[in-house]
Amino acid sequence: MNKADTGFSYPLFLAKEFDEVSIVEIKGGQQFREKCINQGIVPGQKLTVLKKTENGPCLMSLFDSRIMIGREMLSRIFVKKA
Repeated sequence: MNKADTGFSYPLFLAKEFDEVSIVEIKGGQQFREKCINQGIVPGQKLTVLKKTENGPCLMSLFDSRIMIGREMLSRIFVKKA
């Protein structure tokens, strides 16, 4: 069973296109967490994966906006199915 199909949290890069996920935890230093907060990426917030590339950034829907999140950021944002 894939972790993305369970109730456990997993890195955002494991989410599939069109998945709606809820942010559980942001792992990283203070500067990284502040960057996420400034973009509205906070625990409890829902995101929808719009477009995903194999090893690059992903296009996400957040609020009424679209944002690109790089692979390194994707690996430090933990989510679960919404």
